[in-house]
Amino acid sequence: MRISLLFLSFLFFSGGASAESPAALPASIPGVIVDKKTNSLHLVTYQGSAYKINKTYHTTLGLVAGDKEIEGDKKTPEGIYFFEEVRRPPNLEAKFGRMALTMNYPNAWDRHMKRTGSGIWFHATNEPSRLTRDLDSLGCVVVKDEELGEIFPQLRYRVSPISIYEDFTRDKAVLAPERLAAIEQMVVDWAAAWQSKDLEKYIGFYHPDFSSEGENLPAWRAHKGNLNRRYAKIIVTVSRVQAFAHPKYDVAIFNQIYESRNANGSVAKKSGGVKILYIAKAKDGTPRILSEQYRNTEI
Repeated sequence: MRISLLFLSFLFFSGGASAESPAALPASIPGVIVDKKTNSLHLVTYQGSAYKINKTYHTTLGLVAGDKEIEGDKKTPEGIYFFEEVRRPPNLEAKFGRMALTMNYPNAWDRHMKRTGSGIWFHATNEPSRLTRDLDSLGCVVVKDEELGEIFPQLRYRVSPISIYEDFTRDKAVLAPERLAAIEQMVVDWAAAWQSKDLEKYIGFYHPDFSSEGENLPAWRAHKGNLNRRYAKIIVTVSRVQAFAHPKYDVAIFNQIYESRNANGSVAKKSGGVKILYIAKAKDGTPRILSEQYRNTEI
């Protein structure tokens, strides 16, 4: 399957805007890694099957140690998340400092595991003394006001991940190049199966507990089977595949162009956007797609 450049990604964070802008996903993606054991926050760059730590900061985390499970437990969740929106004064309480970046907790994996809670943010503070304490938030990730001001311009809206690990020194083995490359190859193979209209092979990439857009796996299978019969040809192009890994699950983000054609060769539908796959191990230990999210932009 040919991997080619798509045309579209997202605007840099600016003033809390949530608009998208026609521009390609970058060849490298900035992100944040949090090591709960050492209260370290690393500003990193991901590029293909490699990552680089550019700078490290101290961070204050949830008042209660451990992985978040339920609303109000005051724990910081562990996993891979994306920044949803930016909040600034005057629409932000003073205790959050100059800004807060909301995170998409609970994500697809958390919902699958029946995790609850809300309001998990990456934010600053107007009380610098809080940063002298390792555990002093209600579950959020907190850095100094001026440090978030330094980190913020380097992140990309809904593209930059914040990956939170219990012990990054121990867990960073999941970011080995061969594992990231394997995730990227899985995406390529999945797209090839989709394009070939081989329904059995395509569905084989999905987790038995798959859920997306309100559909479970049997409904998804029926939906895709109907489309295979309706269209004479399906073309799927993915590009700039970037994998993120965690002991719990993996995430892949990439550009996607989809095109379906009628029997007479006319285009029935064409769309382009960014897709995110949440990948978790099935009972047999094989990585499978647990959920997928797609943000469409007209082309």
